Amino acid sequence: MSKGIHARTPTVNAIDSRGLSVRHIDYYRCKAEERAQARITSSHHDTAARCSQQWDAGQTNTSMPPGLTSIKSFSGQVLRLHSADAGWRLSFPGEAGQLLEQWDSLGGHWKTAFDHQLRPVSITQASPQQPARVIERLSYGDNSPACAALNQCGELIRHDDDAGTLLIEEYTFGSQPVRQTRHFLCSETPVDWPLEQAQRNLLHEAGPGYQTHWRYDADGAVIRQTDAGHHQHCFAFDVAGQLKSVSLKLNASLEEITLAKAFVYNAAGQLESQTSGNGVISNATFDPANGRLRSLTATASGTTLQDLHYQYDAVGNVMQIEDKAQSARFGNNQKVEAISRFTYDSLSRLTRASGREAASHLAPLQLATSPAIPIDASQLFNYTRHYDYDSRGNLIKLQHVREGHQYTRTLSIAGDSNRMLSWNQGDNRPDAAATFDANGNLQNLQPGKSLQWNPRNQLSSVVLVQREDGRNDHERYHYDSSGQRVRKIHTTYTSSVTHNREVRYLPGIEINSSTGQRLETINIQTGRGTVRCLHWREGQPAGIETDQLRYNLEDHLGSSTLELDNQALLISQEEYFPFGGTAWSASRSAVQARYRTLRYCGKERDASGLYYYGARYYAPWLQRWISPDPAGAIDGLNLYVMVGNNPLRYTDRHGNQKEESSLRQELATYPSILSEVNKRVGTLNYQLYNSTRKRDIIKRLFQRYAYNAGRHILALGAGLLALPTGPGGAVIATVATSLSIDAAAGKAEATRHLTVALYPQTRRLDPEEIKHEGQTAFYNVTAKLQYAKDVTLNPRSETGQKNLSVMATGFLLTKVLEVKGAWIPNFEASTQATKALDGLPGQKIERMNNALARLDDFLEQDSHAINAAFDALGVDEFYPEGLKGRLGQATDRAADAVGVDSSNLISRTSLQRDIAVSRATIQRGRELLFRHNERNKSQGRFFV
Repeated sequence: MSKGIHARTPTVNAIDSRGLSVRHIDYYRCKAEERAQARITSSHHDTAARCSQQWDAGQTNTSMPPGLTSIKSFSGQVLRLHSADAGWRLSFPGEAGQLLEQWDSLGGHWKTAFDHQLRPVSITQASPQQPARVIERLSYGDNSPACAALNQCGELIRHDDDAGTLLIEEYTFGSQPVRQTRHFLCSETPVDWPLEQAQRNLLHEAGPGYQTHWRYDADGAVIRQTDAGHHQHCFAFDVAGQLKSVSLKLNASLEEITLAKAFVYNAAGQLESQTSGNGVISNATFDPANGRLRSLTATASGTTLQDLHYQYDAVGNVMQIEDKAQSARFGNNQKVEAISRFTYDSLSRLTRASGREAASHLAPLQLATSPAIPIDASQLFNYTRHYDYDSRGNLIKLQHVREGHQYTRTLSIAGDSNRMLSWNQGDNRPDAAATFDANGNLQNLQPGKSLQWNPRNQLSSVVLVQREDGRNDHERYHYDSSGQRVRKIHTTYTSSVTHNREVRYLPGIEINSSTGQRLETINIQTGRGTVRCLHWREGQPAGIETDQLRYNLEDHLGSSTLELDNQALLISQEEYFPFGGTAWSASRSAVQARYRTLRYCGKERDASGLYYYGARYYAPWLQRWISPDPAGAIDGLNLYVMVGNNPLRYTDRHGNQKEESSLRQELATYPSILSEVNKRVGTLNYQLYNSTRKRDIIKRLFQRYAYNAGRHILALGAGLLALPTGPGGAVIATVATSLSIDAAAGKAEATRHLTVALYPQTRRLDPEEIKHEGQTAFYNVTAKLQYAKDVTLNPRSETGQKNLSVMATGFLLTKVLEVKGAWIPNFEASTQATKALDGLPGQKIERMNNALARLDDFLEQDSHAINAAFDALGVDEFYPEGLKGRLGQATDRAADAVGVDSSNLISRTSLQRDIAVSRATIQRGRELLFRHNERNKSQGRFFV
């Protein structure tokens, strides 16, 4: 990291009088001797303080058309969104906020019908190329005994979409699917779903469909999945909910094959070690100061297969990767080492990369061949790449240099958007309308390779070879209602024969079929890496063993670098250029290489050379996406840029959001931490406010008496009703009822004060305890319970001794002396009321004031850390990882609320606003403490 490049390049945020960010300034410098250039992003907010217009750094002043414009309703819903990259979209919501109709710049029109519970039941689509047709129908379970037996009441049980029909035939109590069946359409013609279910069934392929089963543990984690090929994927977890083993049981086999075991995690939950079924031991080391990956090693029988070592600059950019498992090679008057080095500008964009490549890499678009293992040393060369970007972040020049071969690629970008117009040096500058459609989708990969898109901006087909007679080789894609690809059909023509190869994507398995062949590829994630099993039903080729297991070793990005068989012998090996192109590869044989599909970032590369990420497609030779980000401007106003032009640090798992997982997880948990702060400080403020007058204290005391008595009666009644099940059932029913009553009372505004102690407790303001409580609120219930056990019931700690003594006293009074259960909490309430009537001692006031001041300092530090984290991520908002994030994103898309203030995004603005609210609550508590102190002084007691 060059200090000269980063000297005097701060990030500046200009805030208006309402506390809204109106200008964001970054300072760009690529070389230390250059003068830093200001890159300014501007925003305009409406009278309701909502962002309505944004200009990026390429739009030098606000007199130019904005890069993003939004018009919102009074409730904050987006009515019209116009992006320079993605065109415009108009939305018409209903009274309850449900999305009724949508239009886009290509002339697409969607209408959604809802039932009386505001659940969508059908979606109708029309476009200039197609008449109106029903593209989706949704059915829900009723309250019949049949639905109740399968937990289907109110749940989605049938979904007809463009790919076919999904039947969810059973749910768990937690609304997780237990059994589902996918039926595919018998024709590729766009379907218009009729109303009658019997008529819809006639559109399916013949047969029972493809069924998947799941089994879950008590925490909702999948412990067994039976895929459509009747193969069982088995997972085991430890008491902390962490994966500890993975196995596979093939169809009609009695043997369960262990794929991974002996998982070891560090205190931060990072996977440090695992042992694969082929005997390979994988180890990872992390920097204890910041959690960054230091090394990845893989060994088998004393042989080191992979030994990657990482070096970073001060902000976390990867500066060097060295594979110490591979020795230096000599050839062509060069020493070729397995070391890649990287350089960045002041905006953390990659500007220079060096490494090694194969001699066969001659053209930007050429798909690399796989020579035999071991690769000839004379076929490897050192290379260097230089990258130049415009002010908007578009790659405009790539210079590739190696001895005996170099080329320069220049890209032209439209002046009013980030759409790329050409990529070959010397090409005539084409019309933007001919290169992209109105929604920003690329129309051609190169001459003769055209792209077709459906009205939902999903790639529907790619022409691979164009012929004059129109019999073009092509690949076609079909998607389900969630936008995920479920079918791929590859068609090639010869003079007399048409060849079709098809892949069907189902949970945990891909079914490949072609003339005379049927292959089931079973995919299982095994911690750090993926195992793929090739199970042939028909037409197994020579040179591949039956039920071949392929173990993938990955780098820090999840890219497949080595494929190993069941004896840990090498099947294939590959290295990549920084943005995903193949630098060199080798394989055991051409047949073996043919069945390798997962490559860069663990994604599938199609015959076109495009990588499929889930939400869209990526062209590694262009180093950009071929369509705008469907999630909107989450990663900035440039909707085509790949991970902020920093592909060594960031990944994009689904094609809609760059991420650096550790920072994102910390930021995603912070709202729950703030919620815990507000809850505890709010409780303190309530206690302080209602502890100044005797009548308020007495009133609260008698309310607690009545509440405790009522709770005891209800809990005792529940225990008596459960007594026929045995003493254990009665105890469980009693405790569960008591806890449920407390939880319900704590949530209701009218009864919340009944569960609040009458006398304030300073220990509840400890920042570390609040942080832990907030972090584990949603993400790690097991750890939360363990923490409670370790801290609150530990006989070695003061808190544990106190709690254990209270429990022992309670047992003595209720079980031995048969004192009524409600007397204990009433006695505790009386003790607290007595203390409150005596007033708060000066020492207590001082301790609480110091605790609040310390908590306020923590929040101030967090505010600065949050800004630094968002700056490091290079985004201002994102969706959290995991199920919560996926549900939030799906909800926002359904309501057309992506990017709206009320969306489920984790944003810099919302976190800073919530911190300000929490600090104001703390300040209110300190003011109340001051009033108590002044009251003591006026009465001549408890002077501080």
